[in-house]
Amino acid sequence: MARIFISYRRDDSRETALQLLAALKPHFIVFMDVEGILVGKDFRATVERELLAAQVVLIVIGTQWVTITGKDGSRRLDKLDDLVRIEAEMALRHDAILVPAYGIRRADGLSFDVVVEDPIPPGTPEAMTQALNDSLGRLVDRHPGQWLWIHRRWK
Repeated sequence: MARIFISYRRDDSRETALQLLAALKPHFIVFMDVEGILVGKDFRATVERELLAAQVVLIVIGTQWVTITGKDGSRRLDKLDDLVRIEAEMALRHDAILVPAYGIRRADGLSFDVVVEDPIPPGTPEAMTQALNDSLGRLVDRHPGQWLWIHRRWK
């Protein structure tokens, strides 16, 4: 049975990640930090071990995944010790499959449908980022009411 690692930001995409966990768990071995780390265990060592054992890494990118800041006001993603950054870099170094997954808000405004897209082929960080941007662009085109952009992302 395939092993899946779910990476997400608690402050950004926790609910979507929990929905993914619930949807995938009956079919796969799924690791997510909310239930996969025992009290008293080394968090980072457990995350690294589980990520390296996974065949698939799902990185859930919410609206603040890139922009969320730490207590000092700087972007967390820019910090070398940012766990989400470490997970993404480790996945790339060990050739894990990168799968874009998004949460699309339902009409009730409270719940989400989870969209999982085709894996991003391994490549340079630039090529993979472009493929992720293309994936997000297609999603925005299909669900324009879900998004509010305050700058021109696609020029």
